Amino acid sequence: MTSYAIDMRGDSMRERYRPGETLYVNPELPVRPGYEYVFRNSDKPLIQVRHLVEITDEHWLVRQWNPLTEYKILRAEWPAAERIIGSYTP
Repeated sequence: MTSYAIDMRGDSMRERYRPGETLYVNPELPVRPGYEYVFRNSDKPLIQVRHLVEITDEHWLVRQWNPLTEYKILRAEWPAAERIIGSYTP
Protein backbone atom coordinates (compact mmCIF):
# COMPACT_ATOMS: atom_id res chain seq x y z
CA MET A 1 0.00 0.00 0.00
CA THR A 2 1.22 3.49 -0.73
CA SER A 3 0.91 6.70 1.25
CA TYR A 4 -2.43 8.49 1.17
CA ALA A 5 -4.27 11.49 2.58
CA ILE A 6 -7.54 11.84 4.49
CA ASP A 7 -9.49 14.79 5.83
CA MET A 8 -9.88 14.98 9.61
CA ARG A 9 -13.48 14.97 10.80
CA GLY A 10 -14.69 15.62 14.31
CA ASP A 11 -12.78 17.28 17.12
CA SER A 12 -11.65 14.36 19.30
CA MET A 13 -8.01 15.11 18.37
CA ARG A 14 -8.39 18.91 18.44
CA GLU A 15 -5.18 19.58 20.40
CA ARG A 16 -3.26 17.89 17.56
CA TYR A 17 -5.49 18.04 14.45
CA ARG A 18 -8.46 20.25 13.56
CA PRO A 19 -11.59 19.34 11.60
CA GLY A 20 -10.93 19.85 7.87
CA GLU A 21 -7.16 19.40 8.23
CA THR A 22 -5.61 17.02 5.68
CA LEU A 23 -3.66 14.16 7.27
CA TYR A 24 -0.91 12.36 5.35
CA VAL A 25 -0.54 8.68 6.19
CA ASN A 26 2.23 6.14 5.50
CA PRO A 27 0.92 2.62 6.23
CA GLU A 28 4.33 1.03 5.62
CA LEU A 29 6.10 2.53 8.63
CA PRO A 30 6.58 0.35 11.73
CA VAL A 31 4.00 0.76 14.48
CA ARG A 32 5.48 2.32 17.62
CA PRO A 33 3.98 4.12 20.62
CA GLY A 34 4.36 7.89 20.69
CA TYR A 35 2.89 8.68 17.28
CA GLU A 36 -0.56 9.38 15.85
CA TYR A 37 -2.19 6.68 13.75
CA VAL A 38 -5.20 5.94 11.62
CA PHE A 39 -6.73 2.76 13.07
CA ARG A 40 -8.87 0.76 10.63
CA ASN A 41 -11.73 -1.52 11.61
CA SER A 42 -11.75 -5.06 10.20
CA ASP A 43 -15.53 -5.40 9.66
CA LYS A 44 -16.70 -1.96 8.54
CA PRO A 45 -15.15 0.97 6.72
CA LEU A 46 -14.50 2.79 10.01
CA ILE A 47 -11.40 4.63 11.14
CA GLN A 48 -10.17 6.29 14.31
CA VAL A 49 -7.41 8.88 14.48
CA ARG A 50 -5.64 8.45 17.82
CA HIS A 51 -2.30 8.81 19.60
CA LEU A 52 -0.79 5.38 20.32
CA VAL A 53 0.34 5.05 23.95
CA GLU A 54 1.06 1.34 24.29
CA ILE A 55 0.85 -1.95 22.39
CA THR A 56 -0.04 -5.33 23.89
CA ASP A 57 -0.75 -8.64 22.15
CA GLU A 58 -4.49 -7.99 22.42
CA HIS A 59 -4.94 -4.20 22.63
CA TRP A 60 -3.85 -0.82 21.43
CA LEU A 61 -3.86 1.71 24.30
CA VAL A 62 -4.81 4.99 22.62
CA ARG A 63 -5.37 8.60 23.61
CA GLN A 64 -7.73 11.18 22.23
CA TRP A 65 -7.41 14.84 23.15
CA ASN A 66 -10.97 16.15 23.30
CA PRO A 67 -12.02 15.15 25.86
CA LEU A 68 -8.68 13.88 27.16
CA THR A 69 -9.18 10.14 27.47
CA GLU A 70 -7.09 6.98 27.23
CA TYR A 71 -8.73 3.66 26.41
CA LYS A 72 -8.02 0.24 24.90
CA ILE A 73 -9.20 -0.94 21.52
CA LEU A 74 -8.99 -4.59 20.51
CA ARG A 75 -6.36 -5.32 17.89
CA ALA A 76 -8.57 -8.10 16.50
CA GLU A 77 -11.29 -5.52 15.74
CA TRP A 78 -8.91 -2.72 14.72
CA PRO A 79 -5.99 -4.62 13.12
CA ALA A 80 -4.49 -1.83 11.01
CA ALA A 81 -2.49 1.03 12.52
CA GLU A 82 -1.14 3.41 9.87
CA ARG A 83 1.16 6.24 10.93
CA ILE A 84 0.27 9.87 10.27
CA ILE A 85 3.39 11.56 8.93
CA GLY A 86 2.16 15.10 8.44
CA SER A 87 -0.76 17.42 8.03
CA TYR A 88 -1.90 20.47 6.11
CA THR A 89 -4.33 23.11 7.28
CA PRO A 90 -6.05 24.83 4.33
